[in-house]
Amino acid sequence: MSRRTLPIALLVIVIAFAAVLRLDALTGKYGQVGRPGWLQALQRGSQALVAALHHPVGEWHLEPEFPHRDGPPTRYRSDPYTYLQRAREMTSFYGAHFREPVFPFVVKVHLWLLHDQDVAVSFASATFSMLSVLMAFVMGSMAFSRWVGLAAALGMAIERELVSWGVAGWRDDAFAFVVMLSVCSMLFYRRKPSIGSAVALGVSAGLACLTRIFSVSFLGPGFLVLLLWSPGPWRRRWRHVLMATAIMLVLVLPYLVNCWRVYGDPFYTLNYQTISYLAWEGAAPATRPGAVGYIGGKLLTAPFETLDTAALGMTTYPFLNKWSGFEPWLPGLGYWLAGAALVGLVLFLASKSGRLLLVVLASAQVPFAFTWKLSWDWRYTEFTYPFFLVAAGLAIKSVAAFARPACWKRLAATRPSPRTVGAWALVLGGIAVVAWTMLRVFPVLIFREALLADRAAVIVAGPRDEPFFREGWSDRVRTGNVTTRAAQGELSVVEVPLPRAADYDLTVRLDPFPPPSGDEDDLPAVRIFFNDVLVSTVNLTWNPERVGSYDLEVRRALVEPGRNRLVFMVAHGSAPGATANAGGAARGFRLWYVLVRP
Repeated sequence: MSRRTLPIALLVIVIAFAAVLRLDALTGKYGQVGRPGWLQALQRGSQALVAALHHPVGEWHLEPEFPHRDGPPTRYRSDPYTYLQRAREMTSFYGAHFREPVFPFVVKVHLWLLHDQDVAVSFASATFSMLSVLMAFVMGSMAFSRWVGLAAALGMAIERELVSWGVAGWRDDAFAFVVMLSVCSMLFYRRKPSIGSAVALGVSAGLACLTRIFSVSFLGPGFLVLLLWSPGPWRRRWRHVLMATAIMLVLVLPYLVNCWRVYGDPFYTLNYQTISYLAWEGAAPATRPGAVGYIGGKLLTAPFETLDTAALGMTTYPFLNKWSGFEPWLPGLGYWLAGAALVGLVLFLASKSGRLLLVVLASAQVPFAFTWKLSWDWRYTEFTYPFFLVAAGLAIKSVAAFARPACWKRLAATRPSPRTVGAWALVLGGIAVVAWTMLRVFPVLIFREALLADRAAVIVAGPRDEPFFREGWSDRVRTGNVTTRAAQGELSVVEVPLPRAADYDLTVRLDPFPPPSGDEDDLPAVRIFFNDVLVSTVNLTWNPERVGSYDLEVRRALVEPGRNRLVFMVAHGSAPGATANAGGAARGFRLWYVLVRP
C-alpha cells in the first residue's frame, strides 16, 4: 500500500470505529429503536463489538424520561425536544421559526426514516458527528497534510465528550460540520480560484447561516481573507467573492423574509436568544433588547468586565474545557494533546492556510465569547475542537519531521530573512502583551469598575490573583472546590485597589492552616491591618464544611484612592494555645477571598 493510500485506508477504519462508538452510546443512553429490524440488529451488534473490545468508552446510562406540558414524557428536553417539535410541525423548509431550518429538517428526514420515533433527533446529531470526523480529516489534509488530517479525525472519533454529545440530539455537531465545510471551501478556493469553487463557497456559507445565523461572524472575515490573500487578479477575486456572497444570500434570504413577515424581525432567531440571557441573569426589563443591544448595553455599563469576559471566552474558556475526554483512553493523554495544540496554533502562523484557520477560529467564537459565563455548556464551543486537534496533529507531525537528520541539515542551511524574524517577534510580543493584560491589568480594572458602580467586588485566590496577592503567601492550594493561599512568614499582604476614599465593608474568608484533625483548641488569632492601622483581631474558628467568614469596617480616613495594603499577621500568644498545635508546629491560616462592598 502506497504512502498516499495508507491514510485513506486508516481513515476508513477510524470512521467505522467512530460509528460503532456512537451507535453504542446512542443505544446505551436512549435505548433500542422500535423499527426497522435491521437497525435493531445493528445496535445489538455494536454493543456486542464494544463489549468484546473492552475499550474504556463503553459504559452509558439510560437517560431518564422528562415530563412535558405539551406532550407525553420523553428522554429529551431543552433544545433536542424543541427540534423534535419543530421537525414534526415543519411544513416548509423556510418556514419562520426561532430555530434555523437545517438541523430540524435533518431531524424531519430521520423521523421519516425511523417511523416518527423520538430517537430520530439522536440519529440526526450522530449523523453530523460522523460527518465531522470526516471533515476534520479533509480540513487537516487540505491545510497541511493527510497525516495531520488523520490525527484530527482520530481525535474526533474517540474523544468521549464528542461521542456523548454527538448522540444527544443537539445541533452543535451540525454547526461544527458546517464550520469545517466552510473552511474547506475557502481552502479549496484559495487552491483553485474559479467559478465552481466560488459557487461551492457560497453554498457552504448558506448552509452555515441556515444552521446558525450568526455564522456571518466567521464568514465575513473568511471572505475578506480570500479577497486579500487569494492568487489571481484583483478583479477576478472581487467577482468570485461577490458571486459567493450572492449565492449565500439567495439561500438565506427566504428564511429571513419569512421571519420578518411573521415576527416583524428578519433576525428573530438571533435576537430571540436574549430571552435566555436575561433569564439566566434573573433580569426582567420592560423591553427585551436584541442581541446587539444586549451586548452593547453590557459594554456601556461594565466595559472592562465585558471585554474581559470576551477575552477569556476567546482564549482560555474554549481551550481549557476540552481534552478530558481522552483521559479514559490513556491518563495524561489530554494534557499532552493540549500542549501539542498550543504549539500547533503558533505553527498555524507560518502558513497561509494556517492563518486562514486562525481567522475563522477566532471570529467564529465571537458570538459565544460575550455570554459564556451565563451558560458554559461544553457544546457551545464544540466547533473549536477540530481546529485544536488539527493543531495538535501539526505539532506532532512537525516533531516527527525534526527527528530526521535531513530536516536538521535543511534547517541549518536556512537563514530566515529579517522580515520573517521581525514578523515572528511581533507576533510573539503581541501574544505576551495580550497575556499580560489579561493576567495583570483586567483583574484590577474590573475590581475598580465594580466599586465605582456601587457593586461588591471580590479578590479571590485563583488563576489571576497575582495583582492582589503580594508578599507572604504560598502558591495556590486547591481543596475540593475551594482554591486558597496559605500565609507564610511574618506578614501576608493583599493589595486592594480602591477607586475613591469612602467607607467600605469587607468580608474575609479565613481558615486555620493546616486544618485541625480533631477537637483542638490551638486555633490562631489573626490581626488585620489596613494601611498599617489595626482594624480587627479575629479568633479563627473551624468548620470542615465551610470556610470561616469575618466582617470588617474600613473608614474613609484610612482609605487612599489607588493601592491600599490589607495586611494579615498571626497574633502569636493572643489566644489559648495559639503558639503551637499538638505536633509542636505553629499553625497559620489560609485565605479564600476578600469581598469589598461600598
